[in-house]
Amino acid sequence: MRSLRTKMTLAFLITSLIGVVIVSLLVRSVTVRAFDTLVRNQQISTFSDRVSSYYQENGSWDGVLAFVRRGTSNVGGAANTQSRGQGGGPQQGLAVQPYGLADIEGIVLIPVGQLSVGDTVPDDLLKQSAPLEVDGVEVGLLLNNRQRPQYTHEEEIFREKINQAATWAAVGVCVLALIVSIILARAITRPVHEMTVAAEEITGGNMDQQVPVRTKDELGKLAQAFNRMSLQLDKANKAREQMTADIAHDLRTPLTVISGHLEGLIDGVLKPSPERFDLMFKETQQLQRMVQDLRTLSLTDAGELKLYKHPVEIREILERAVQAYTHQAEAKGVQLSMHYSEGIPPVQADPQRLAQVMDNLISNALRYTKEGGQIILGSSLKQDSVEITVSDTGKGIHPNNLPYVFERFYRSDTARFQRDGESGLGLAIVKGIVEEHGGTIRVDSEYGAGTVFTISLPLGG
Repeated sequence: MRSLRTKMTLAFLITSLIGVVIVSLLVRSVTVRAFDTLVRNQQISTFSDRVSSYYQENGSWDGVLAFVRRGTSNVGGAANTQSRGQGGGPQQGLAVQPYGLADIEGIVLIPVGQLSVGDTVPDDLLKQSAPLEVDGVEVGLLLNNRQRPQYTHEEEIFREKINQAATWAAVGVCVLALIVSIILARAITRPVHEMTVAAEEITGGNMDQQVPVRTKDELGKLAQAFNRMSLQLDKANKAREQMTADIAHDLRTPLTVISGHLEGLIDGVLKPSPERFDLMFKETQQLQRMVQDLRTLSLTDAGELKLYKHPVEIREILERAVQAYTHQAEAKGVQLSMHYSEGIPPVQADPQRLAQVMDNLISNALRYTKEGGQIILGSSLKQDSVEITVSDTGKGIHPNNLPYVFERFYRSDTARFQRDGESGLGLAIVKGIVEEHGGTIRVDSEYGAGTVFTISLPLGG
């Protein structure tokens, strides 16, 4: 029994069968009991009328037993046997009838149950007896021992039909329960089956899997979550493939340069010179930077990037950045300046990591700001955070590229690496370091006019 659908079908069916059996037995019991009560009351009423008429006509109970046994009535001349069609004699009918007669002193006149004529009615049976009145005067006691009444042939047939109807109704409900159980189990397990098939496809490498959302209940929410997970997996898988290709491409360029020069030097085709050694050294440094950047990203992804936090003045971070890049900015003809707001309290941060963030952002701004442009470093105090801005008057970022600037190896200009030695990991590293500090970073850009990066760091760290 490995199928969930089979298990659920059996669970629904067994639950339904238990309910049907209980209800069927309850309905049958109540119906039969009500029918027995009706027949008993009719028989007692008939018996009461006969013996009352006998007493009214004779003035005493003398001979009432023989009268009842004869099964005849002097009132109306109508015959009425007490055997009620059971095929026995009068005495046999009296032996099994559920009612009898006693005088007002409790002496049995017509036997009932285990009592014989002349016995005194016991107290428990007295509680079940009813007074018998003639012309308003109590003349006897009608005894009822609550036994099952005798049935006529027609009553037996009717009672049997009640049992048959209850049985067939139970069978019909069971069949209906089976059908409904199968439908319900299929409806519940169908989304699970679809997600299982989709999960197996994902396991096989086909990440782009979507399952239909058929309901708005928990299964529907599960299907929506599965679809979102599948999209994220597909996106992550494509990003991984692209990142692998980018890493291979970015590593191949400096390795090709180094390998080519070394081969030429070994073969004697190229002569050793300071320029060639300097070129190979720079390419080696580029490889080291890329490896270091990849290591930083792997640490941030794993949440293991170590931060050595202590109170840091934002002014010091900005001043250090201006001093470090003033020469490069002047060489390119770009004005680098700082606007600092007073009254900003220190933040809990790692100053070396913040310096790394500023280095990446300023290098990025210098790369795209033309001669005569400006790069402005700013800071401001918000309600519960400190904001640091790096704005430039460069060419800006195209709206189509703006959502992807923090993705690793993303380049709107595919020639950036070859031209500037940029790895495509800088902004991804910036985002990772800022988030490790509990902060956020956003970018706003007007294409053709400039770009602003805004870092928000929480007060107190």
